[in-house]
Amino acid sequence: MHVLLIHQVFSSPSEAGGTRHFELLSRLARSGHRATVVASNLSYLSGQSLVGGSKWITEQNSHGIRILRAYTYPTLHRSFVWRVVSFLSFMVTAVWAGWKAGKVDVVMGTSPPLTQPLSAWLIAVLRRRPFLLEIRDLWPEFAIDMGVMRSPVLIWVARRLEMFLYRRASHLLVNSPAYRDYLVSKGVRPEKVSLVANGVDPTLYDPAAEGSTVREEFRLQGKFVVLYAGALGMANDIGTLLDAADLVRDQPDIHFLLAG
Repeated sequence: MHVLLIHQVFSSPSEAGGTRHFELLSRLARSGHRATVVASNLSYLSGQSLVGGSKWITEQNSHGIRILRAYTYPTLHRSFVWRVVSFLSFMVTAVWAGWKAGKVDVVMGTSPPLTQPLSAWLIAVLRRRPFLLEIRDLWPEFAIDMGVMRSPVLIWVARRLEMFLYRRASHLLVNSPAYRDYLVSKGVRPEKVSLVANGVDPTLYDPAAEGSTVREEFRLQGKFVVLYAGALGMANDIGTLLDAADLVRDQPDIHFLLAG
């Protein structure tokens, strides 16, 4: 089986970011399947190019996964509008790169943003293959709730695109039970939705490790450490963590450590 994934910010273990899709596809590759990813030529975090030269499509390979880096307009971090422009540019070049991937058995698109699965759907139609839609966050709900998306016209278009993709997906994947409930509330049949939660590979961790090196590096010996490891973004309510730290400011044996 040959799986094609459209994922603008696909990350390998050597890059910052989530590796959910790398783990999924690398395991498929080890099981004898073929895996191809169409990703951006830019780092989502820095906006810098991940490839040399100026080709529209650059091919790489990582742990048996074929990666096609498609040109993306370098305006990810200028503003929300320019970020949308960057997403739209990848939406176009991703279709071209997806076609160059050759014959595939299933095309997978992951959201957010919604422009990625739109490219995947179009490739699936052109290839006459099943379209697998993965929902990792609820868009446009998140953007609307956070006040990032305020234009009534843009909200109307985004909601129509959301429902368009739900209806045309052969099957849907979610990483949270709450997202499954949301999709069902939108009229998606329950049997059309599967939950594949994020996981942890325990072989990556040493149960005997006691963290002395890190404690020494950050001068945490003898401290009670409150650790937050994760995204430091608008949706993560870091203010609540800072408020909690402020409440114990006069207790020097308590140390808050944020890594993100």
